[in-house]
Amino acid sequence: MRTCIATATLAISALAVPLRAQAQACDGWVALHDMFGRTGHAMVSDPARNQIVLFGGTLQLHPSTQSFLTSETWVYRGGTWHFVTLNGPAPRSNFGLAFDSHRGVAVLYGGQSFNPGSTSALATLETWEFDGSSWHQRADGARFSNNPIMAYDPIGQRTLHYGGGGSPSNQLWAWNGTVWSQLAITSPNPGAPTSGTMAHDPLRGLMVLTGSTGTWTWDGTAWIQESHTPTAFGSIVWSDSRGSMVGVAQNAALSEYTAGEWTEILPEVTIAGGMRAAIDPGTGDVILAGRVPDPSQSQGFRVNGSERTPILISKTAPPETSNVGMTTDSRTGITVLSSGSPGTWELRGDRWRSDSPSSPGWSVFAQWYDPSVGSTLATFNASQVRRWTGDSWVSVSLPGLPVSGDMANTTYDSRSGLTVATSRHALYAFDGTQWQPLAPALPGAPPQPNNLNIAYDPNRAAVVATANTDPSPTYLVQDGALSPFITESQVSGTGARMVFDPARNGIVHFGGYSTNSTGERNLFPRRTYFLGSDATAWSTLPLNSPSGRKLHGMSYDPVAQRVLVFGGYVLGASNHPETWKLASGPAGIAISPSSTPIAAHTSGELFTIAKGGGVLSYVWRRDGQIITDGAHYAGASTDTLALLDALPEHAGLYTVTVSNPCGSETSTPARVDVFTCDPDFNLDGNADQDDLLYLFNILAGGDNPSGRDPDFNRDGNADQDDLGSLVGVIAGDACP
Repeated sequence: MRTCIATATLAISALAVPLRAQAQACDGWVALHDMFGRTGHAMVSDPARNQIVLFGGTLQLHPSTQSFLTSETWVYRGGTWHFVTLNGPAPRSNFGLAFDSHRGVAVLYGGQSFNPGSTSALATLETWEFDGSSWHQRADGARFSNNPIMAYDPIGQRTLHYGGGGSPSNQLWAWNGTVWSQLAITSPNPGAPTSGTMAHDPLRGLMVLTGSTGTWTWDGTAWIQESHTPTAFGSIVWSDSRGSMVGVAQNAALSEYTAGEWTEILPEVTIAGGMRAAIDPGTGDVILAGRVPDPSQSQGFRVNGSERTPILISKTAPPETSNVGMTTDSRTGITVLSSGSPGTWELRGDRWRSDSPSSPGWSVFAQWYDPSVGSTLATFNASQVRRWTGDSWVSVSLPGLPVSGDMANTTYDSRSGLTVATSRHALYAFDGTQWQPLAPALPGAPPQPNNLNIAYDPNRAAVVATANTDPSPTYLVQDGALSPFITESQVSGTGARMVFDPARNGIVHFGGYSTNSTGERNLFPRRTYFLGSDATAWSTLPLNSPSGRKLHGMSYDPVAQRVLVFGGYVLGASNHPETWKLASGPAGIAISPSSTPIAAHTSGELFTIAKGGGVLSYVWRRDGQIITDGAHYAGASTDTLALLDALPEHAGLYTVTVSNPCGSETSTPARVDVFTCDPDFNLDGNADQDDLLYLFNILAGGDNPSGRDPDFNRDGNADQDDLGSLVGVIAGDACP
């Protein structure tokens, strides 16, 4: 029998990261999107790294769209969810996850996935371990188990797995880091509970299991039933602050376990579902994640004591859509996204913003970046062209691109100085003034090129094109002629996108679907293809790719040196709202923050554009001192630092250091000057009589479009004295 033990803090030594692991952590697809609502996932507390680990589940982008399995790994630290990696287990749900505090790894077992290329369920025996940066596959378990009940036993230093969806469902197994072994149990036992969960009670030194058969404890030898009341928790966790076990229901209701009974302490949340929970090692709060009422406003909940508050999304992003135009300005690194549905958005670094709800038209037929004029152009309504100015679309006197079928693919031919675009069965070239047919006589007999995907390879000095045929040939477009280059390849066709990646010295191809000789469509492949500039065949990049899709936005950002993907259509008439980047190499600064003046008690921001593969981390400093989020700063761990209600003491030299496992770099300093007062009340760039009239109008109850505080002398009152102070400052007096 077990005896009571005190909670122990285990010191885990940090091991040096192998060079190969470092290189892997600095290459591959990384999500720039926020964590969406999901069900069937699992999450555990990782006290060794002061974070929570969440994996997988059934992703629900929006209540009205179709769900699908995911293999995303997220960690929660510092009050924010961070995307970590895709490499590891295949997409799955309803698996077991426990944190082995002795070895410092999260252990995953079982669950359900899907057979590649089909929608049939795939039972898995796989065991995986996550070391904080990467996943490693271990020995398989003894039998399949859907919804295994798992928890770590710190006394026996082993991960326990009880029951689940397999048969028999009342067996108890232990994982020691090498093999699974079955433990002998006697009657009575919990049987085959549904909605089963398990956790360790450090106060009593017992494992606690809950479910439809009640609440049971296990002391290492025998099961004892403490409560006959059925429960349906998504998670149970030990709360040090309460000194008790806390159960979290699927609908976010919380209950506390004392004296052998569960008592509800927080009611359910309407529409919430699939909730899982873990303890934040840094604060001791209970963190909940699952399907939330409004996925655009919340990523779950934090529970401190008896107060449950939403965890707010830290970034904005375009809504889910497909058939979008996406181009990147080669001078500024700003990516422009447009379609009829989400309006027009700009991606600067890792952050989307939308200053214009307008789009170049409901039907965007083509979008391209013209380096000769330094602007993004778009054809809409099949004939008209508009230019993006940075905040709006303006008409230009150019003929539109004749496009049939889906949105055209475009690429810039740097050798000829022409932009090349594809219609359904034709190629066109744009010389800055007009579109001309480039290859008007494409082969008419099978295999007829259809919905060509194109990208310019400067090393080949040719446009490379693939088509929706089976087999899918690859063509070269040289001097206006289209000639077969690779007669058979495995790349998918319709709706795919591809761009040239100078860092990899070849063309990256992602997404789309293909049709075989019998007319059957393959599911969207979850692969990234690559054609090196010296290669004669396509290869598959050894990367764990995002979910397959078609008609997504895709561009290359030469400033941040990364491939960007947004949105796209997935099987089941739903679209993605995700943003992904594909980059490699050590972290570095592509564009340093710029010096900026800020008026006192107003807000401003500094931003950087970083480069490098994998997950990038950011640390901002003022005069050498690290900045953290608080009353006057936000975004201290992102590429954009916001200064809030700036005070004179916030002036100084600001730098940002960007890092990944392969390197780091610090920006050049940016000076921030904080002015104690600003007499330019109407923000027209001049301090004059118009500002006095503007302030007088505000004091009289008029509109205040500039948002300035009328209490100019900051005495706590907005009155006639503020006008007198403003007159003095405009005349040259010191600020009040």
